[in-house]
Amino acid sequence: MIEKKLAVTIRDAGPMDRVHLRRSVVEIQEYERRLHSSRLPGEQIADAYLAWIENQVGKGGALLIAEIDRRFVGFVAGWIEHSDAIAETADSNRFGYISDVCVTPDHRGQRIASRLLCAIEEGQVAHLFAYR
Repeated sequence: MIEKKLAVTIRDAGPMDRVHLRRSVVEIQEYERRLHSSRLPGEQIADAYLAWIENQVGKGGALLIAEIDRRFVGFVAGWIEHSDAIAETADSNRFGYISDVCVTPDHRGQRIASRLLCAIEEGQVAHLFAYR
């Protein structure tokens, strides 16, 4: 049996993606709730958490969407963080941070998360060096 490789498109998120992003945030939170009893319900925190992600991304990051045939199949969110470690150089105190990555259940195991992480890494590395 020959496996057909699906064409995955990765692009910046837009307003039309909010419904899918919210659904994914709920899914992530519910998964984490099963692991940690301290987590609040996904429906309760989804809007505020998504707004927080969008705010963080707006300060120098990316919110990327993966699609197959124009259908949402996942996302990744990340941005540049800064720390104040006294013993470290300024360059070492600036690093990329991945907040969330999620792939829809029916598309897992197809390396979509890897593609999302590679895409955000490429963008964040360029962003890190832009501040030198």
